[in-house]
Amino acid sequence: MRKICGFVNLFNSPELGPLTEKRNFGSVTFLGRYGLIDFTLSNFTNSGINRVGIIVNKFPNSIRSHVQNGSAFTINTKTGYLGVLYNEQHERKDTHNDVTTIKATRTHYDIVEDSDYVVIAPAHLLMCMDFYPIIREHIASEKDVTVVYEHRFDLDKEFKGANLLSVGNKKAKFLKKNDQKEKEGFVCLDTYILSRHFFDEILEEHVNINEKYGLNDMIKFMVNKSKKEMNAHEYNGFVLPVTSLDNYIKGSFFLLSYLNRIKLIKDGWPIYTATHNTPPARYGPKANVKNSFIANGSIINGTVENSILSREVIVSQGASVKNSIVFTKTEIAKGASLNFVLTDKTAYIGEKASISGTKKEYFIIKQGAKI
Repeated sequence: MRKICGFVNLFNSPELGPLTEKRNFGSVTFLGRYGLIDFTLSNFTNSGINRVGIIVNKFPNSIRSHVQNGSAFTINTKTGYLGVLYNEQHERKDTHNDVTTIKATRTHYDIVEDSDYVVIAPAHLLMCMDFYPIIREHIASEKDVTVVYEHRFDLDKEFKGANLLSVGNKKAKFLKKNDQKEKEGFVCLDTYILSRHFFDEILEEHVNINEKYGLNDMIKFMVNKSKKEMNAHEYNGFVLPVTSLDNYIKGSFFLLSYLNRIKLIKDGWPIYTATHNTPPARYGPKANVKNSFIANGSIINGTVENSILSREVIVSQGASVKNSIVFTKTEIAKGASLNFVLTDKTAYIGEKASISGTKKEYFIIKQGAKI
């Protein structure tokens, strides 16, 4: 039986303004109950990959706190393994990348032990990807590398800086980075299947080629240098790119629609996340809630419309929350109102305070702020 291991690569994750000032991208709350990393971790679990490493660029404790021992993601802690790879000894920012992080921690030996193939996937592209048929296709191709791509028609608006590919006869070659001058093209989804020996070769040759190169750069360099044929797999499912704070906000509200949501969260393909044993949300007699996500533990005594509330949010009587995203343990006091606002954790909005942004520019309230 072939043995497969996987890596979630957080080094390619974007900055989300104040949301990633004190936490890792992967642990940022999404839709009120998930972490952004949950979608990729769930893809590994649902694909039967039980040995997974998370390559962390910064704030490792926020990732460790979220994933814990992996049991929430049904990683079998007896036969499987979920490890956080973080290079605590990195001294040079220019060489602090995913390859040097893998090499710096012995945790990666536990993950790749006895593995025949390695799957690498990002966290900033939200999708329901079954790796199993891609791995079968990769094995049948007898290639060292399979790259997963999508045919996009909005490259002038999305995927800035992403690798573009030329594709033909199930083979791919790297082209330029996306400069957003063209609408249509084949974009690399930063998802690869690698033979184990090629993965090991990347780690061994990294110092000789360029220590500033990350995994994407190393794969591109070594494929081009050796003129290897790269197998290409087209992903035909839904991809929600979270490449900026604006993307994050737009994507969140896009998924308020059930018809949009079922493109990403599907029956038979669960999205696992850490549980907090909080009670169900409680709605008072004067609560008025429309078209919103309300997470467990929240107490709603006011109005909530077209909004996303995380766990243990309090909306007091007479308070109004519209078109907003509210993170965990935030309290909106009596008579206060929010409209087009994103508030981080543990904020307090005082009585009768009125805060408004616009659809194009949300008002951001930082973690722990009192207004």
